[in-house]
Amino acid sequence: MKRLIAALVFAVSPSAAFAENCDQWRAAMEDTEGGRVMTAEVCSSSPNANHILSTTCSGTDYFFRWFVPDDTPDFPPGGGEEFQTRVVIGVEGQTQQLDAQFSPMDGAMEIQLARKSAVAKALKSGSAVTLKAESQALPSATFSLAGSSKALARLEATCAR
Repeated sequence: MKRLIAALVFAVSPSAAFAENCDQWRAAMEDTEGGRVMTAEVCSSSPNANHILSTTCSGTDYFFRWFVPDDTPDFPPGGGEEFQTRVVIGVEGQTQQLDAQFSPMDGAMEIQLARKSAVAKALKSGSAVTLKAESQALPSATFSLAGSSKALARLEATCAR
């Protein structure tokens, strides 16, 4: 139920303002279908791909929306709106395997991570976070953690406890 509510509330495209300094985390209020919501975002621009990781709160979890490059072949696989896979999130030797599901409304993979997990804590002090899906349909992504501590602290100040 949390995921459904989060998907409805956070159904927006990534902010164009974040694209200016792609590899630096930022937090700002975003307009969504459900009103204004604090969002922390980072993108990863490489010569071959542009991934975006958008983060909001969902209860005691981080709610990630992983936007894969628009030109990813056959994504979601076979056009399936029910696409799901496992994703390994890794930061500085800490890893966690989580469920991820495709959100047709956003065109993104949705992932929930407990804010008190070792990986979530490492997001605030590491140098990079990597997302790797079991499914070969999703290209791996690496995001800088520059500015993540400040952006995530600003996000957490708005989260339900």
